[in-house]
Amino acid sequence: GKECRAHRIWLAGFSAVSKEAATWSARQTNVEVRESELDGVRVLHFPDDSGRAEATLIFGVGARDETLPTLGTLHALEHAAMTGVRRTPIEIDATVRVSTTQFTAAGSPHLVGSFLTGVCRGLADPPLDRLAHEAQILEAELEGDDSATSPAAVFRYGFRDLGILDGPGPSPSRVRADAVRDAAARWFVASNALLVVEGSWPDGLRLPLVNGVRPDHPAVLTRHVGRPSAITVEAPCCEVNVVMPADPAATRLALTVVEDRLTEVLRHQRGLIYDVDIDAIPIREGFDVTIRTDPQPERVRDGIRAMVQTITTLLADGPTEAELEHARAIVRESMQGRDAEIGDLVDTATADLIGLPSPRIHPDLLDGFNRGQVAEHLNRIATDLIYIVDEAIEGDLPTLGLDLIEPEPTTNSPLPAGQAFRPPLLALALAKEARASRVALTATGLAHTYQGRLQQIAWPDVVGVMRDDDGDLIVFAQDGQVIPVGPTLYKNGQRLVDAVLTHVAGHLVYEAPADSDTDDHKEANSNSN
Repeated sequence: GKECRAHRIWLAGFSAVSKEAATWSARQTNVEVRESELDGVRVLHFPDDSGRAEATLIFGVGARDETLPTLGTLHALEHAAMTGVRRTPIEIDATVRVSTTQFTAAGSPHLVGSFLTGVCRGLADPPLDRLAHEAQILEAELEGDDSATSPAAVFRYGFRDLGILDGPGPSPSRVRADAVRDAAARWFVASNALLVVEGSWPDGLRLPLVNGVRPDHPAVLTRHVGRPSAITVEAPCCEVNVVMPADPAATRLALTVVEDRLTEVLRHQRGLIYDVDIDAIPIREGFDVTIRTDPQPERVRDGIRAMVQTITTLLADGPTEAELEHARAIVRESMQGRDAEIGDLVDTATADLIGLPSPRIHPDLLDGFNRGQVAEHLNRIATDLIYIVDEAIEGDLPTLGLDLIEPEPTTNSPLPAGQAFRPPLLALALAKEARASRVALTATGLAHTYQGRLQQIAWPDVVGVMRDDDGDLIVFAQDGQVIPVGPTLYKNGQRLVDAVLTHVAGHLVYEAPADSDTDDHKEANSNSN
């Protein structure tokens, strides 16, 4: 779909556009802006004489604000709100992003106004009778989407905030109508909205949203590592995650330097990759940054080694003077022009809307950073790197200076006291992995041990319980623990199912997607099939 020109930014948490559209700036603007309020909604209007209107209605809620049982609720609501306004000759779009939900329109001012008014009516009173039909459309939209929650995000945040993006939630057909209604009433209120208009003002525009208090976003603590570490996956993956401080100027320069160095070494010198992709998502501490490269599957081992070695050297020694000046020029260039100035103001207003640090950069700060300061900024994050790499390279991790870690918290403690369950007799006879697996039902929750590693979930920490067609359950905890239980996994396993359903609130239990295969979760965590 078409994105509003007034809201093109580099931060993945606000919108999904390329780095070339970056707008990291904070300066006196020459762009005319009229700030006002309409029906309780803050408005930024950037007038021009084009005779057209481009508008984006932004709400301070995104996929990170959902929970495992309600994943997909915002997407369903977005579709429901669009059902009454989609038949229009102008360009329209609606998107649920990481941190925001946006409705955009561009065309004749009176048609843009009618569209936005209709969207607001649909959000204030969602047409839930269309939910089942829209679920079919959503299923088609998601067909072939094999994205999954990043294991680094699960490590950092558990099954909350960024840790549930593309996570194991219900399918669109199993999104509950009451959850959609609750989301509309909680998040889509006038005080949690921002309207950005570029061009002519939409004729007759009204924003008939429900009045309500802007909801708070729960604070989620970020988990860090003390040494460069790696999580292995069964895929030709080559990426690294790190948390950067809330210093937009230093972070922007540092990431530009990293991208430049990786591109020069891995692409131009060694021919291992074509592209370097960087996502920076605003969090309370600063920015959650993921850097991805794309080595060919047959060269993924060389690509991973080269990426780790290049980043390690850069973070230890810092950039060259030439690299720093090139990075400074790139950032300055991204701050030029009307779109950048408009984006700067919109970015600031959006950050304020969602209660996260502003990405604004004052141009004078760019000149204030010397090579030593950027090197120090890079060196501060050197111990908090989490690489996500192909499991085929696991044997190389020690030589690369990386510790192997798991996404979920575990200890080497023994199975605690409680009623113990083991896999069925046939599984014990056939599978060595099954013989190493045990689950205990304790006085406070569940515990699972496998190959000397123990996971524990206390009942108050459960954030989701997925039920599959076999009658088994997969129990998810807020810190990232996953324990599957059930009759096909453990002897007398129905007792485990009954205990979970007794101790966990009903709204946390949801059905697995009809076409999903939950065996991956079962095998990865119980190893008892």
